[in-house]
Amino acid sequence: MPWYGGGAVCGKSDNVDMIIYWTQAADQPPAIRVFDIASKTGSCIVEFTKLQTKVEIGSTQLITWTKGGKKRRGALLLPKNREGQVPAIMRVYGGSMQSQNVRFFGLSLSAADNHQLFASHGYAVFLPDLPMARRPNGKLEITDGIENLLLTRLQSILYRFRQNRDYRPFFWRLFNTDCYYEITAF
Repeated sequence: MPWYGGGAVCGKSDNVDMIIYWTQAADQPPAIRVFDIASKTGSCIVEFTKLQTKVEIGSTQLITWTKGGKKRRGALLLPKNREGQVPAIMRVYGGSMQSQNVRFFGLSLSAADNHQLFASHGYAVFLPDLPMARRPNGKLEITDGIENLLLTRLQSILYRFRQNRDYRPFFWRLFNTDCYYEITAF
């Protein structure tokens, strides 16, 4: 497994216990898979080498909202020709200021940061700005705490893009050493 592919998460969706994890082997392409603990069955969410012949590059947008009287920003990558709700990945990375380079969001040589891989499979990706500051005691502080941002769960994006009032979001979290991913639908 490559250095950037570490981590797994346990979660529950519709009262089904699951494990979501990154996998790669010599005879299999890298993929994100889900395993149903009760039925002991697994399936692939996305396989990174199965890009379509005609790659559908997603489009980026700058998203702004106000939280606690402060203006917030983030970069959103949407799949091309999006119709209705699409699954979305929220990536939280301390110190990230992707909104300053929104034109390049989703493009990277690293498979872990190349969010166009997700967009080409119909996923949206959101990366909020999280500037870091040093407190007087020397500890690093991420803008008002990542937990505040996660609690809002992209309310402004969901409000802006959802069309169904009976919408029931579904969440998965993938952790690794320095960032947080959340997969949801909107």
